[in-house]
Amino acid sequence: MAKKKKSSPASRLGGAIPMPPARYMKEKARSLPVAGCYRAALSPSREAVIVSRRRPSGNIVYCLFTIETLCLGIVEITVQTNATKDEWSALISSMLADSSLNEWSYPEAHNFILAAADFTEEAGLSLPPQWEIAQYILDDDTDDIPLIDFDFGRDGLHVLTDEAAADITPAQIETLRRTLGDSFLNLTSVSDSSSYSEQMRREAERHPHLSYVVPKSFPKAPPLKSIRNQKLRKLLGGHLETMIDAPTVDAILALKDRGLTSDLNTIILREIAATRSDADQQPYRSELFDACLVLMDCADEAVQPALEVLTKLDEDFFDYHFGDFPFEILPTVYARAFASQPERLEALFRRPGHTDIVQTILLTALFLVPAANPAMRPWVADFVNRLLDEAPALIRANRVMDAQLAAVLVCEMQYFFSADDSDVYTKAMCLYDLDLVDLSYIRRDDVRPSDEPRSLNSSSGMRAMCADETPDFIEPD
Repeated sequence: MAKKKKSSPASRLGGAIPMPPARYMKEKARSLPVAGCYRAALSPSREAVIVSRRRPSGNIVYCLFTIETLCLGIVEITVQTNATKDEWSALISSMLADSSLNEWSYPEAHNFILAAADFTEEAGLSLPPQWEIAQYILDDDTDDIPLIDFDFGRDGLHVLTDEAAADITPAQIETLRRTLGDSFLNLTSVSDSSSYSEQMRREAERHPHLSYVVPKSFPKAPPLKSIRNQKLRKLLGGHLETMIDAPTVDAILALKDRGLTSDLNTIILREIAATRSDADQQPYRSELFDACLVLMDCADEAVQPALEVLTKLDEDFFDYHFGDFPFEILPTVYARAFASQPERLEALFRRPGHTDIVQTILLTALFLVPAANPAMRPWVADFVNRLLDEAPALIRANRVMDAQLAAVLVCEMQYFFSADDSDVYTKAMCLYDLDLVDLSYIRRDDVRPSDEPRSLNSSSGMRAMCADETPDFIEPD
């Protein structure tokens, strides 16, 4: 008796097996005729561009690109591989109702979208994940397509506005700064930005922050006469309207062979004793800030005692002395001071009771240690792997790490590990799987290795960054 043949998957579906959307885009989209291209102005700096193609059935394949033209380029992509005529008509009708939708030629749409993609990557940002298949809605970029130039940004700059800032995280803003340098102009008012505030508020509600523990005691301030180079007292301090200048820094660094770092350690301890209580009620004193600025160029083991005491201070203290700049100055100082003893820096990091500010400084400093002492790179790599293994338990216990510190860890990893270090990135992705990362800092899709490693900052770098600016924390008389 003949066996009954099993029906094939195609016959059970009534014909050919439908292609998955991603495969259809890659293999078929470019062979379809263009059905139409459209451009809509959503705001002065935001455009929507649609490229559509018609399938043999009459249904429509389209991609809708949302493009921010001043800073970010392509921020969102919608892909539809089999829209019916009714669905397509409804989309066009809704866009006509909400914006100024205009028909565009294919060469215009083609050049505009590719220029926007280049603009995104020029800023160091990742294109939306849908780009992997959406790019196939466009023909190959050959000489057959007329070249049309489109200008993005403003006067050659990537200009970040409050509207654009709603689409990205603080970590991505830092990426913009590092990648673009002088070609980046930040016009956002971050402290007043409702989008930032709302995003950070939501994450704070989901993830508790570390609890600060007030130390029972502080060491007694060393006597003034213990400062070997008394001229330091005249060179430091009094810089209330401008950052300490290069000649003054050079004059201070000339004292390096005469116990400079030991004297700076004493000055910091004395300033801590003088300002740690009710700092915000006192007239501003710049001695501690100036000392740390100089230490960016010369810190060594002699300043470890003062730096250890500094970790015990609260947020008001750091706001009083460093304003907006603790993360630009202090990680470099700690990395230099503990360059030969990173295990002591790790011990500081693991000591409970610190604020998020201190923990961020210490964790960033640990990543910077190899920049001060390249021989310590294997040690730091081992430390990061150990910390990733322990992170879930530490974060859940709200001890040493919280979700914000997990985000800092992931951010810094990108500048330390390459794409070949897949194991460490797998561990980091586990933190996202467990919902243990503050997403207002860095989202999962934004994690990618950087080609440029982190480097130590310097006093001259700080002056260049703050040129023609008065730091926010300074209140001139």
